[in-house]
Amino acid sequence: MPKRRAARTSPKKDTSKHAEAAVIERASTTEDLNRQVDHLYVNHAEVSANFSEVRIAFADRRGQESIAARGGVVMSHLTAKRLSEILAKSVEALESKFGPITALKSS
Repeated sequence: MPKRRAARTSPKKDTSKHAEAAVIERASTTEDLNRQVDHLYVNHAEVSANFSEVRIAFADRRGQESIAARGGVVMSHLTAKRLSEILAKSVEALESKFGPITALKSS
């Protein structure tokens, strides 16, 4: 009878960005997710889209002439639609609690 190999007790750790993303996707609550990501302050966003994706570039605008790029995201149209719905609900909840938010005119 052939010998059985011992079961591996600790699987090899995958350190790729894909593995990190999988861990973030399994966060059980919004609080868990918020603890797992780095946050950055932005007060300016520019959106562009093509036939397959939506891109959002984030920046910190300091006056009329100075913009410091902070980062960006690329997502599918479906994800962009979901994001817009989540943002709309969040803004609605904020306004019901704190009053209307007046948008500044874009330059």
